[in-house]
Amino acid sequence: MNDTLPSVMCGLHQSMRCCLLTNPQGQVLIAHDQPIGAVEWIEFNPNDNSFTLVFDGGSMQPLGLDLNLQMKQNLSHGQEVALVYMVEQDIRSTQKTMFIIQDY
Repeated sequence: MNDTLPSVMCGLHQSMRCCLLTNPQGQVLIAHDQPIGAVEWIEFNPNDNSFTLVFDGGSMQPLGLDLNLQMKQNLSHGQEVALVYMVEQDIRSTQKTMFIIQDY
């Protein structure tokens, strides 16, 4: 039996340019300039302000950006995250994924 733990990668912002956009209605978008794999879901923990992408196979990657108070409030209404891969101003791909708020 293989009991290996899922790997945790360096912060997304350390491996590529990325930004997080939110609004008061809970819409969440991550724009990034390098391709990433299929994201199964994204977790936000408001207690420690962690924002983590979880990939197929269980690998995890923290976003690694500081979240201000307004973003945290906006994220508390989120249900889904749009990920947009852009090169210059050209959209190369998009994906939507579940957004889980760890409020336990």
